[in-house]
Amino acid sequence: MKSAFRKLFGDSDEVRILDFFLMHKLNSHALQEVAELCGVPIKKVIPIMQKLSSAGLVTQKRHKYTLSMKNRSVVQLLRVDSSLTAQEENRMLGTPESGKIMVSCE
Repeated sequence: MKSAFRKLFGDSDEVRILDFFLMHKLNSHALQEVAELCGVPIKKVIPIMQKLSSAGLVTQKRHKYTLSMKNRSVVQLLRVDSSLTAQEENRMLGTPESGKIMVSCE
């Protein structure tokens, strides 16, 4: 089942990988592991990870990548992801707040 994040932003390789790191925010992953778990060929994972690393969204340590939790953009992406997930859950449960996305622009 696609995450609420992927439902909104699409199912591109970049979005799949970013969504994977948002869902596993405290874990470190090798490139091959990212490729296998995201269903993206390793040849495509490498430039995507370089792009995410250049943007400061992930950090690399000992051939493993981790979400950069101190990066302000990552914090905002996590808030968006959390809000979208809550919205999706509320929609599925029929809760009145299902149409609102709460994200701060601090």
